[in-house]
Amino acid sequence: MSITKHFFSLTGLMILLSGALSAQTNSDEALASITAAELKNHIFLLASDFLNGRQSLTPEYQIAAEYVASQFAAAGLEPVLEDEDGNPTFFQGVPFARTKYSEN
Repeated sequence: MSITKHFFSLTGLMILLSGALSAQTNSDEALASITAAELKNHIFLLASDFLNGRQSLTPEYQIAAEYVASQFAAAGLEPVLEDEDGNPTFFQGVPFARTKYSEN
């Protein structure tokens, strides 16, 4: 391998390593920003009686889902999915079937 190839290989490796170190620093900062009180608040809301167990296809489920999506957005995450109109969304459509049984 020529000196030029070594130089470019080493330069590329240094760029990759600096990116990895930067990502690690950002990750450490992100982890350090999470507080016990903040986690407790999220858990208390999502597990609250107000949300009635968050069963699928209920308004309480939708409230919980919207809350989580808002927290994703507040954290700077970007949706990777699209809704039926092509708009970015955090929600993935999953078909549900609901059956109600009667005495008959």
